[in-house]
Amino acid sequence: MAVDHRGTSLGTVPDVQAGSLELAADLRRYRTMVEHAVEGIAVGQGGAIRFANQQCLALLGVTAEQAGGRPMIEYVHPDDRAMVARLRDRRTVGEAVPAYEARFLRDDGGVRWVEINGVVIEWEGAPANLFFLKDTTERHALDEALKKALAEREAILQTATVGVCFLVERRHQWLNRTLAAMLGYEPAELLGQETRIHYASDADFERVGAEAYRRIAATGRYSGEVRMRRKDASLLWVQIDGTAVTQDGVEGTVWTYVDVTGRIQAAQEKDKALARERELGEIKTKLLSMASHEFRTPLAAILSSAELIEHYGDKIGADEQRGIMGDLVAAAKRMQLMLEDMLTLGKAEAGRLTFQPRPTDLESLCRQAVAEVRSAQPRHLLVLRAGAAGVRAVDARLVQYILANLLSNGCKYSPEGTEVALAMECGETSLKLQVSDSGIGIAEEDLPHLFESFRRGANVGHRPGSGLGLAIVKRCVELHGGEIRVISKLGAGSMFSVTLPLPPVERP
Repeated sequence: MAVDHRGTSLGTVPDVQAGSLELAADLRRYRTMVEHAVEGIAVGQGGAIRFANQQCLALLGVTAEQAGGRPMIEYVHPDDRAMVARLRDRRTVGEAVPAYEARFLRDDGGVRWVEINGVVIEWEGAPANLFFLKDTTERHALDEALKKALAEREAILQTATVGVCFLVERRHQWLNRTLAAMLGYEPAELLGQETRIHYASDADFERVGAEAYRRIAATGRYSGEVRMRRKDASLLWVQIDGTAVTQDGVEGTVWTYVDVTGRIQAAQEKDKALARERELGEIKTKLLSMASHEFRTPLAAILSSAELIEHYGDKIGADEQRGIMGDLVAAAKRMQLMLEDMLTLGKAEAGRLTFQPRPTDLESLCRQAVAEVRSAQPRHLLVLRAGAAGVRAVDARLVQYILANLLSNGCKYSPEGTEVALAMECGETSLKLQVSDSGIGIAEEDLPHLFESFRRGANVGHRPGSGLGLAIVKRCVELHGGEIRVISKLGAGSMFSVTLPLPPVERP
C-alpha cells in the first residue's frame, strides 16, 4: 500500500505506477499541443517569463534560456509598457480584460505587433498570467498601407479640379471641396443632403433623376449636361458623369461635376449671333425689296415732273409750274424720309443707335414736333395738350422721331379735317406722351405684329409707307428704357401711349 506525505493512501503500488504513467502521457500530449500551437503561449510570474512555447520564442527572437534571463516587460515597446502593466494589474485583481494589441521588441531589434489575450492561473502553487500571443504585424502593415492609400485617394480627390461625390439614394455620403465650392457650400453643409437642393426646380430634379438612373441601371453609366442652382440661387450648367459602384457593401453612384457654364453661354451667344446675322440678312433683303418698290412711285413723280418742265416749261403757266415743283418737292421729301427710316433702322439693328440724354425743354420739343407735322399735313387739325414740364434730361433726337412718326401716322390714316392730338404730361420720374386720332384703326390680329419691321396693317390700302416707322419708334422708346402701348379698334381710331423714365430733378 502506498501513501503520500500526509499519510493518505494512494492505492497499491501497481495502481500508483499506472497513474504515473497516465499522467506522464497526458503531460506529453499537452506539451506537444502547446509546442505546436500556432499562437505564442507564455506564462509570466513575478515579472519574469516562466514558460514560453516555440511560437513565443520565435516571436521574440530568443532561446528559452535567453527568455528567462530578462524581465518580461522589457520585451514590450517602451511606448506601450505603461498600458500593458496597467492591464496586467487589472487582470491580477480579477477584472475581465479584453484582448488588446501592443508592440514587442525582438532581440534582433525588430518590432512586432502582437494581440494579447491573458488569464490568471496558478503556476507551481502561486498566481501567474497565462498569455496567448498572436502576431498581427502583417495585418497592421496592411492596415497602414490601406490608410495610406485612402489618404492618398482622399488627397487626390480633394485637390481634383472637378467636383466629385458619392451618392446613396441621391444623398451625399461623401464629396470633395471642389464640388462644394462650385455649388457655393461648405462640404459639411451637404453631407447627408438630398441633391434636390442643387436643381432649379422639382421638375428638373425628377426628369434628370429618371433619365440618369434608368441609363445607369441599363449600362452602369450616365453622362449629360444639366442646369443646376447654387446656394445663392444663381444658375450654372454642369456636365455630370455617373457610375454605379458598391462601397462598404452599400450600392451607390460616384459622380463627377464639371462647370460648363462658360461653354454653354458661348454656344448660346454664337447661336444668337448667327440668328442675328440671319435676321440682318433678311432685313437687308427686305430693305432692298422695299426700296425698289417704294421708291418707284416718288421717282416716277420726279421724273414726270422734270420731263414736263424740260419739254413744256415755256408753255406752262406759273401756277401750274408751282404745282409741278410742289409735286417734285413732295416726292423728294418722301424719298428722303424713307431713306432716313432705312438708315435709322440699320443703325438700330446694328446697335449703333445711341442714347444721349441732355437737358431739354420738353414743351418746346413737343410744340416743334407738332408744328413740323402740321406744316407737312395742313389738312388735319393737330392739337397739343401739354402740362407743365420744364427742362428734363431726354434724348431730343429720339423723342423727336417718336413724335414725328406717331403724329404723321395719325394724319396718314385719318380723314382730312379730323383731329390728331398730342398730350404731354411730365411727372417727377417719368414723361408720358399720348398720340390719338380718329382714323381707320388697327385690326385686332395686326396688333401683336404692329412693331415688327416691314409689317403693315391689312387695312392700310394704297396709303404709302415703308413699314419701318413703328419698329424704329419702339427701338427709340427702348433706348430710353421706356415702354409703348396702343389701344385701337378697327374704324374707331388709335391711341399710342409712350412712357419714358426721367432722372430725378436735382434740387438746389
